[in-house]
Amino acid sequence: MAMQPPPQSSNPTSAPDLPHELLVQIIHYAAPPLATDLKSQRRRRRPLRRYALVNKAWHGAALDEAAQHLFINLHEPGWAQNAELATLRILMAKTRAEERGRNVKTLAVFGQKGLPNSSADVLRTVFHHAQTMTLRNMKKPMRLLAGSDILTSLRLHEVRSPAFIGTYSVLKRLELIDCFPEAFVSSWLKVRFPVIETAVFRLKERRLDVPFQPPSLEEERPDTLRALAIAGPFSEVVFLDLDQQANLEHVHVGARMETARDFLSMCQPIKGTLSLDPNGAGVRPEFDWLQLNTWRLVAESPRFSRLKKLKLYNAIDPKADPWFSQFAEHLTRSQTGLDADFEYAVHTDRLSLTDWDPGQSRFPPMNHLSTQ
Repeated sequence: MAMQPPPQSSNPTSAPDLPHELLVQIIHYAAPPLATDLKSQRRRRRPLRRYALVNKAWHGAALDEAAQHLFINLHEPGWAQNAELATLRILMAKTRAEERGRNVKTLAVFGQKGLPNSSADVLRTVFHHAQTMTLRNMKKPMRLLAGSDILTSLRLHEVRSPAFIGTYSVLKRLELIDCFPEAFVSSWLKVRFPVIETAVFRLKERRLDVPFQPPSLEEERPDTLRALAIAGPFSEVVFLDLDQQANLEHVHVGARMETARDFLSMCQPIKGTLSLDPNGAGVRPEFDWLQLNTWRLVAESPRFSRLKKLKLYNAIDPKADPWFSQFAEHLTRSQTGLDADFEYAVHTDRLSLTDWDPGQSRFPPMNHLSTQ
C-alpha cells in the first residue's frame, strides 16, 4: 500500500481519533474478508486504500491491518520461477510487519504454479505467529503440507489432490473444499492431526483412473473431533472413520442421500446441533418410497437422544426433499416424546461451509484486542 499519509485534519470540531488498536480492529471487521484469490484480493484492497486516506490515524491503522496478512499470487512474475526472489519477498513481508510492531497472522497462496521448495519451507516456518493458512487452486502443494507447529487453521480450496506428509501438532480446524480425495484419505491420520477439533470436508467424487489406496487398519485415525461437516458427492467417507468420533457436538451433513443415511445410522451420539442440506452434494437422486422407512429407523435411533437442535437447509424449499424432511419429522416427534430440550429450524438460505464454525463468534470481545 504505497502512498503518502494524508495531512492530519485541522478541523477543531472533528471527533477525536479512536484508540489505535480499536481502530485497527474496526478496519479488520469493516473490510471485506481476507483474500484467498485475485477477485477477493482486489475487493479487499480498494476499501483499505480508502480507509488509509481518511487521516493519519486511519492511514496507520490501515497499514497495520494490511501488514498482518500475506497474500501470494503465484502467477505474478518471480514467485514460481525464482526461489531466491520468492524467499526474499517472504522475508520482506515479515520485516514490514515487524517494523510496524506487528506479526503476520494469516497466509494465503493462490495459483496453479508451484512455489519453489526452499521458499515453501521458509513460508511454513518463518511466521511464528501465523494462525491460518489458505491454499487455493493449486496442483502441487505438497511442500506446503509438510506439517506445522504454528498453524491452528488450514484451508484447502480447489487443491488437486492434497496429501499431508507432516504433523500439525496444534491444528484445530481443517477445511477441504472441492478437492479430490484419493491422496488425502490415506493421510487422514492421528499422527498428522493429533488435536484436530473441527473438520470441514466437501470432497469431489473419486476419479476412477487415479490409484486409490484405502488406509491400513493398523493406522489410527483422528479421534478428537467436536465439529464435523461432510458434503459433496464423495461417497467413500467410510474410509475416514468419521462415524467413530465419540466427542461430536456439532455435525453438518450435505452429502448424497445414501452417504448421509449411512453416516447417520453409524455415527456416535451427537450432543449439540445436527444440520442437513439435501442439495449439498449437487445431485438429487431419483425418489424411492422404500427408502423412507430407513430414514424413519435412523431418526428414532437412541444416538440422537441428546441432540439439542436440528436445522434443515434447502435453497428452494426446506421440506422439498422427502428423505430429509421425513428424518426431521420423525426425529422431532421422537425428541418430543422424550421431553427433551429440542429445537427444530428450517432455512431457505445456503449454508457457507467456509463460515461454518458452530460455537464460535466472529467478533471477539473488544477487551481481548492484541497487537501480537
